[in-house]
Amino acid sequence: MSILEKIKNDLKISMKSGDSLSRDTLRMLISEINNEKIALGHELSDQEIMKVFKKEARKRKEAIVEFEKAQRKELAEKEKNELAIISDFLPEELSDFVIKELIEEVISSGFNKEVSEFGKIMKPLMQKVDGRADGNRVSSLLKEILS
Repeated sequence: MSILEKIKNDLKISMKSGDSLSRDTLRMLISEINNEKIALGHELSDQEIMKVFKKEARKRKEAIVEFEKAQRKELAEKEKNELAIISDFLPEELSDFVIKELIEEVISSGFNKEVSEFGKIMKPLMQKVDGRADGNRVSSLLKEILS
């Protein structure tokens, strides 16, 4: 079952159960997938759909921070609930331990363990991470190891 089919199936289930938050979030995801399909001009692969999900998850995380700063707890809670629904479709995030192992693996493949190599190390490292961790998190762990 493709990711899009799973979303549509989950949408049907949420509509039958009366879960308006899930229904609205899944509809929004389908809409964003369709927007991306129109922008790219072709049917999206599962990997491209995952990029859409990551972008939407990132939007929710940023909104949560802003709503909490503005003391809007009800809106922050809504964003957290939407993020939880979106996160169900995303691959599990890598732990810091696994990321550090990947960093050591990339460094041992021919890079110097120096801050000046940061950019050269980040590119192959992010390919190994393959979207399973936030770039900022990977960057901070790499800086920690290099310094």
